[in-house]
Amino acid sequence: MKILMIPDSGISRDVMQYLAATTAKMTRADLLKFEIAPLGSEIVDAQIPTSMLDEMRVADVIAFDVSQSLENTMIQLGMARALEKSTILIARSATHLPWNLASTRILIYGDDRTAFSGDFLMAWLDALDQVTTEAEPQPSATIFVSYSHMDERYMQRLLVHLRPLERSGLISAWADTRITAGDQWRAEIKAAVERAQIAVLLISADFLASEFIADNELPPLLTQAQARGTTILPVILYPCRFSRDPELARFQAVNDPRTPLASMKQHQQEFVFDKIAAIVEGGVAKTSGIENYRI
Repeated sequence: MKILMIPDSGISRDVMQYLAATTAKMTRADLLKFEIAPLGSEIVDAQIPTSMLDEMRVADVIAFDVSQSLENTMIQLGMARALEKSTILIARSATHLPWNLASTRILIYGDDRTAFSGDFLMAWLDALDQVTTEAEPQPSATIFVSYSHMDERYMQRLLVHLRPLERSGLISAWADTRITAGDQWRAEIKAAVERAQIAVLLISADFLASEFIADNELPPLLTQAQARGTTILPVILYPCRFSRDPELARFQAVNDPRTPLASMKQHQQEFVFDKIAAIVEGGVAKTSGIENYRI
């Protein structure tokens, strides 16, 4: 996580260097990267230099010294808020602060540098912990795709429809194509199954005949559906005994089993894939999750 620190004087630069060094000693330094901006960045006509703006965009948290209420500092602070960045404000004293910061929490470091290790440092660590927690990206929902390799082309087309949701960070679609040479593939699949919030089952006679799916994928997925609400979305690719399988038939298929994907024209298949993507998108967007589709 990157913390950009913007000083407004030589003194505040010293304070920020102290905070960065001390914080690195007291926390896991590998998780936090501090960068102190140079003094005197020129802002002309309220235009922040491109180099500074780029630094602000990639920062997770931005700390400002507002002691002097400099115009440059206020412009940069306004930009940070426009970019929806988490911010921490520090100042040498509480006097002469602009009215629009009157209700904002500002950490005061004072003139006595020996006091930095006291209340000010504790307040800094507390504020940093709060904003870094808020800035941490939420883990995306794992969508596990279970399929027979005989039906790979359907799996690939499904991933195309799910790709926009992956790009937005909403989901992480997982199929065994993610396994690379050298990976412990059984362990990888087991871990992905355990993470899954939604499982899309691409069902065909080949799917139902697969010993690996029957032994390693379906049992934990069906158990998780019962125990913690993992959503099961069967998609019927070819005519098969899905409707006569008591374990699977209790989950409502995305498409009518009497009209499997293989019997559809391509544009009709696309409607089904889009329906799956819509169910996934609507489900993971709700904080409470989505219920299993059951008959």
